[in-house]
Order: sequence, then C-alpha cells, then structure tokens
Amino acid sequence: MNRRCRLVFTLLLTLSAFFWTLSLRKRVENLSICQSILEEEKEYRELKDEEQRLYAQLYRPVELCDKEAAALALGMDKPRWEQLVCAESVLPDRVTVLQPSPGLREKIRELFSLP
Repeated sequence: MNRRCRLVFTLLLTLSAFFWTLSLRKRVENLSICQSILEEEKEYRELKDEEQRLYAQLYRPVELCDKEAAALALGMDKPRWEQLVCAESVLPDRVTVLQPSPGLREKIRELFSLP
C-alpha cells in the first residue's frame, strides 16, 4: 500500500509538473503575442498622429500675401515676351436676332386653320 501511494504521488507530481510547464509555455506565447499587439497599436497611434499632422498641414489657411511673395521670388510677376499672345480681329462684330420658333399651340392652329 505504501508503495502504491508513493507511485500515485509520483505520478500526480509528474502530471502537475507537466501541466505547469505546459501552462508556463502558453503564458510565454501569450506574452509575446501581447507584446506584438502593443507594438502594432503604438505604430497605429504614430500613423494616426502623422495623418492628423499632414491633414492639418494640407488644409491650413494660406495667406494671399505669402503666395504673391513666393510668386515674386520666383520671377512670376510679369509674363515673358514669348508668353504674350496678341489676337486682333479685322472683321467687324455682327449680331443676328432670330425670331422665336412657333410653339406647339401655334403649329396646331396652322395645321387645322383655327383662328
């Protein structure tokens, strides 16, 4: 009986050590998964912050004076001679006034000779 109790005790101790090792291994796997999730969330937050920064930069109000100053700095204050196009017409302007076309009612009156 004593030998049987020791055998059962050893078997239970071995099984509990096996399950404890197995659960420890799963906890380590869960920890690595949680760590990767935290890294992904951090990257997501950084991308959202960059998106907001770029959105604010894109839609910030722009002063017209700043645009004009930049254009002047680039030499865009007056057109170059090759950019000028002169177009003159030697024909006189002419306007033709057309009479309105008769409506449906007038066409029916003409068809049936109604007054």
